[in-house]
Amino acid sequence: MYKLKDFKYLDTYNCNGKKLGTINDIAINYFDKSIEGFIISCKIFSKKNYVPKEEIVAIGSSIITKAVSTYNGLKFSDIKGMDIINKKGEVIGVVDELLIDDRDFSIKGLIASTGIFHKFVYGKRIFLLNDTILGDNNVLYYGEQEVIFKSMPHKFWKQVNE
Repeated sequence: MYKLKDFKYLDTYNCNGKKLGTINDIAINYFDKSIEGFIISCKIFSKKNYVPKEEIVAIGSSIITKAVSTYNGLKFSDIKGMDIINKKGEVIGVVDELLIDDRDFSIKGLIASTGIFHKFVYGKRIFLLNDTILGDNNVLYYGEQEVIFKSMPHKFWKQVNE
């Protein structure tokens, strides 16, 4: 599984080896639950700032692409920071990150931040994208299940395993 931070700031090159820019966002299709491509920041003022996933030749420590184009659709930065609310209208988190399948670049879930103290005590939450609806100002979560990840200090983890 990938997250946005796995791609952010990767250098992007064309097939001739010319650097096109660095990735700073992901172009998403929320309703098809997929990544459409990557938004790059260019050094020169160019309207071509989008790398479609179909044009990507290789992804590693950098991205190599056959072509760049323009993009006017939904980006992850458009939904980052949106409140996630439940069926009762209560805020249960804030969109912080995407969980992306590494095989087909489909979006599997939203990783939500719930505040610094809450995150430290309870961990981060992951909401499956199938159980959400994107609105204008927030994301509605209508599912019953959620996944909670909790980070534990390494010292404590060793004590539990011994």
